[in-house]
Amino acid sequence: MSVQSDRSAHVLGLDPLPASSCRARQFVSGLAEEWGLRSIAEDAALCATELATNALLHSTGRFVVTVRLIGAGIRVEVMDGSPRQIPWATPRTGTASDLTAMGQSGRGLQIVSAMATRWGVFSTVEAKTIWVELDGEHRGPPSEPILVLERTDAPSAGAVRLRYLRMPTRAAVGSGIQVEDVIRGIQLERDVSERPDETIARLVDLLDRTASIRLAGRHAALRASARRRARFDLALRAEVEALVALGELSRFLRDVGDLLSVPVSRPEDAVIEFREWLNEETARQQAGERPAPCPLEA
Repeated sequence: MSVQSDRSAHVLGLDPLPASSCRARQFVSGLAEEWGLRSIAEDAALCATELATNALLHSTGRFVVTVRLIGAGIRVEVMDGSPRQIPWATPRTGTASDLTAMGQSGRGLQIVSAMATRWGVFSTVEAKTIWVELDGEHRGPPSEPILVLERTDAPSAGAVRLRYLRMPTRAAVGSGIQVEDVIRGIQLERDVSERPDETIARLVDLLDRTASIRLAGRHAALRASARRRARFDLALRAEVEALVALGELSRFLRDVGDLLSVPVSRPEDAVIEFREWLNEETARQQAGERPAPCPLEA
């Protein structure tokens, strides 16, 4: 077991052992109590237990638990290395509900969906993350999951091979967290406003087109954080169009707070510098130069 704390997230790496579910529960419960969220500490801990148990059932390797404050509540994520094992809550109603009620699997996500304000899954070809948000105010029917599942299409012949060396883990984790805050803000704004907005539509398009690169980087950064590594390397193949979109997305993310009525976090200076280096390093490698280690502080 290893623990690493970031400014905006607490990350715990766990081995695939039965005791890890209990450790995940204690980790989340302790943070919720520390943050003064006693009213939802028990629910958050229970959700963490169920998500950790799901990782133990469907993955044979280590998994990572990430916890952070969000809005008026808490967000818990569990990442494992089995992207094809997408979980589904067992149906509570329907023509076969009498049979599904007797089943021994799928119950954990019933609990999560009943307690969660919002929950969902996002995946790449190498990993998946199940996340849940709780604010203590969910009183309606079980919430439906928000799914962002990476397409498994093979890269085209024109895809670029890239290697990013010695990237600072904290800045990379912070970058991923800010992007998730932006996605959350867009989702919440759409819930309260139906007004068409070309700028927001463009932002959503950029987020979609860069999903493969972003999520691969986010998963790698969280693994490095869970292993207490200050730096990490990342190798990937990316379409040129996605790389161009990533550069445009970086510019959007600097001032995204001015685009949404829902409050979202602004990137820290270290995150801005990291993204600028990432774009410059990408351009260098596309021009045929060899990968160079990131010079930024870890």
